[in-house]
Amino acid sequence: MKTPAQVIAEIERRLAKNWHTSITGSGQSFPHAFSLGRLTKIDLDADYAAIHARTVEWQDWAKAHDLALTYENRAVKGTIQVVPTHITVGSLDQAAAIVGGKWPTQLDRARHRHTILQARYPKMTDLARALRLIDKYTPVDFDLLTTVADWYLADPRRATLGVTPRQVPLPGVHAKWIQAIRRVSKHLPASTTSASCPATRHGSTSPTSTLPTGPPVHVSTTQPPSVTPSPPPTSPARPHLRKQGHRHPLPAHPPAVSRRRPRLRRKDCCRVPLAHRHASPALLG
Repeated sequence: MKTPAQVIAEIERRLAKNWHTSITGSGQSFPHAFSLGRLTKIDLDADYAAIHARTVEWQDWAKAHDLALTYENRAVKGTIQVVPTHITVGSLDQAAAIVGGKWPTQLDRARHRHTILQARYPKMTDLARALRLIDKYTPVDFDLLTTVADWYLADPRRATLGVTPRQVPLPGVHAKWIQAIRRVSKHLPASTTSASCPATRHGSTSPTSTLPTGPPVHVSTTQPPSVTPSPPPTSPARPHLRKQGHRHPLPAHPPAVSRRRPRLRRKDCCRVPLAHRHASPALLG
């Protein structure tokens, strides 16, 4: 049979995996019944006293956290005994209270931000995913995120004309910060998606023109006379150099000439006539 510490670890894993969907209502992770382990008849007959002590421990722990236990009748040495099999956690807040630590504060912060995002951006896609991404944002970063989104939504042309992050005239907003939140901005309404996460930086074909800042330019509507375009100049062809090892290799360089004087080997000395070995150099010359 599991211990309360083991079940608390399971509750925390389920809480960490599904808290954002529970807040937005797109998923339901609680209530959930956690198994306490399945005991075999051999385990019950071998040491029922230890199992009874664990049962009492589970009853005290469930009463302290206001939880419900599920029991099962088991045959133990000819008698019928009641053994707990599951413990049910009723809600997300109850799971956060059992685990403790950061979870109560984190859920309160997530609910507050969920209310703001849902009210200000009703067309936001995948609100649960965005809520999970901004979980570690400080209050300042969250306020800047909503400020940037409101600035783009105030004039949809700012997104369609391709206003880059460097051109956002908001105090305290840096271009690198806007690029860092692109995973969140893709869940915002469509008018802010292309602006907060500009695809032109990655080489796509989205528009890159900025908002008009000068006087309008008058464009003539008359068409110029047709002119036959001349062919573009061609550059001279470069010689093709073949790689080494090809069937038509480049001509090899001539061998280098050695500057070292040849040595006179011992066997060559023996071939000199004996009469000339002790002759003077003048006679030999």
